[in-house]
Amino acid sequence: MSRKSEILRYLGYKKAVPRKDIDGAIDRIEKEIESVAEPRTVKMKISIENMPFCGKTVEKAMHGCKKAIIFAATLGAGVDRLIMQKECSNISEAVIAQAIAAALIEEVCDKLQGEYESYPRVSPGYGDFPLAAQRDILKILSADTKIGLSTTEALMLVPTKSVTAIFAIKE
Repeated sequence: MSRKSEILRYLGYKKAVPRKDIDGAIDRIEKEIESVAEPRTVKMKISIENMPFCGKTVEKAMHGCKKAIIFAATLGAGVDRLIMQKECSNISEAVIAQAIAAALIEEVCDKLQGEYESYPRVSPGYGDFPLAAQRDILKILSADTKIGLSTTEALMLVPTKSVTAIFAIKE
């Protein structure tokens, strides 16, 4: 799926075509997001035997494989700042910026995962994979020092356009 299709999906356009002014705003804001985004990732290959996470969601995602990748990805604080500026000046543009950034962080994750023959990734907060596992992933990866990614007490990732996840790899 193209980035534009993903952006439109996040904006709620199913099969509808956006008006020209909306389409133009998407293109303009996409350039703004790209100019401030600093995509960064950190990853670690682990043995399933040493998997620090448990539960049906993680177990099912491992597909009986022997190895997995734990990773974190972020677009950086510049994207958060741009979205906040837009929230103060034009809420419609802020919504568009959120959708663009969501599509962009998914691209970053897909690119990293594309380096491997793998199964779909799962993130903390999905199924019975506790959201609190984000702290563990960040600590295991030293994500705060390596890519500037941390979590709040409420378990929100900072910068917000960030992802933590795990996926099984075929070896």
